[in-house]
Amino acid sequence: MNFVHLNIHSHFSRGWGIGTIEEICQAAKDMGLQRLALTDTNGLYGLVFFVQTAKEMGIEPIVGSELVSDGRRAVLLVKNQKGYENLSHIISARHCHQDFDLIRVLREKREGLIIFSDDFKLLNTLKCDSIDNLFVEMSPGYQMAHCYAFSRKSEIPPIATNRVYLVRKDQFRLHLILRAVSLNTKLSRLTRDDICREYNFLNSSRVMIDQYPHAPLAISNTLKVTESCLLGWDFDRVIFPCFEQMNDREAFDRLYQAT
Repeated sequence: MNFVHLNIHSHFSRGWGIGTIEEICQAAKDMGLQRLALTDTNGLYGLVFFVQTAKEMGIEPIVGSELVSDGRRAVLLVKNQKGYENLSHIISARHCHQDFDLIRVLREKREGLIIFSDDFKLLNTLKCDSIDNLFVEMSPGYQMAHCYAFSRKSEIPPIATNRVYLVRKDQFRLHLILRAVSLNTKLSRLTRDDICREYNFLNSSRVMIDQYPHAPLAISNTLKVTESCLLGWDFDRVIFPCFEQMNDREAFDRLYQAT
C-alpha cells in the first residue's frame, strides 16, 4: 500500500457525486486498494452502508466528511470516538445554525479530527492553535502549485487527494448533467467552479503517485494519516441518548414509568 484516497464523494453528496457506495468499494477492490475514506459533503448519510460494504469487500473504511460553508471548505477525518462526536456536532451545527462559521467551529471542535484544506486563511488560523493533524490539501487541477508553495512557506505538511466525484472517467458527462439540473441551468452555462474536473475519478495508486514527483511527502502523508484514523467501526451496540439533569437510573425509571 503506497497511496490512500482520502477525499471521495458518493451519490450521497447530493448534486455532485455519481457513484454508489457499492460501486466505489467494488472499484477500489478491483484496484487492490486496502483502505478508503468516504467524505461526502456536509453529512454522514452513507456511513453505516459504507462501513458494512467496505468490510465485506476486504477494505478498511475511513470515515469523514467535507464541510463546505460560505465559500470555505475543509475535509475532516475521524481519528477516534471523540473525533466522531465532534464531527457529528459540526455537521449538525452546519445544518442548524444560521450563524455557522467553519473556522470558529473547527477551533472549538477539532479534537480527534484530522483536517486538510486548500483554504489558506482557515489553515493559518488553525495553525495558531496547533499544527497537529493539520494538512494542506494538494489536488491536481486545484492550484496544486500554489498549495505546495503555501505548504512549504507555512510549514503545514501537504497531503495528496484526487477529490473523487466519479468512479470512472466516462461518468463525467453524467456529472455535468447532474450539476446543470442541481443548479437549474443549461450545460453551456456551467462554469469551472460549478463542476468537478474530468480526472476527479478513482485513479489507481500508481497514477496518483506519478502526479506528485515534486511532492512525495504529500503521497506518504496519506499513509501516515490512515495509520491514525479510526478503522474498527462497530454498529452492533445500541447507544441511547442521555437525558439532561438525569443519571442513568433516573432515566431508566422515567422510561419504565412511561411504558
